[in-house]
Amino acid sequence: MKKNILRAAAVCVALMMASAVFAEDLLNANDLTVADLSAEMKVDDTFKIEASAEKAVNIQASDPHTAADGEVFNQRIKLGGAGSAAFRSIVFTAKANAKVTVYGVSSSKTDVRVINVVSSTDGSVVATINVNPDDMKTAGKETVTIPADGSYYLTSKSGGVYIYAVSIQ
Repeated sequence: MKKNILRAAAVCVALMMASAVFAEDLLNANDLTVADLSAEMKVDDTFKIEASAEKAVNIQASDPHTAADGEVFNQRIKLGGAGSAAFRSIVFTAKANAKVTVYGVSSSKTDVRVINVVSSTDGSVVATINVNPDDMKTAGKETVTIPADGSYYLTSKSGGVYIYAVSIQ
């Protein structure tokens, strides 16, 4: 009986450790309320969406888009063009070496667009993500690695992009 209790305790500890290793913070547009944002919207302790009256962000319903991994999105965050830490951006905190995965597409039917991952500390671009033109059925998925603990934001380098989800592991 003692061995069974010890085995059960060991399994519980292993599961808790695995959960901590694979913990994920997730911003999924499907979970948000459709809205036109003209000011900051705090989503949770990890994510916020920055918008201003002049440079709004829209959370909107969309035709279903499916990513290669099977994720299906029926809503999107529309960053209407180039942004900054103060508008048209998704701000998040992450630890060094965190993997940030972005699901998205270009709002253009013909042009690939670039999403910059920018350090809020010094404004440097730490990674870029190319998003393909919107073919009205698929969502792209790309993962980048965060270089240091801190606050970062996602914004379009130029032109509109749709973000379906952002996960941090």
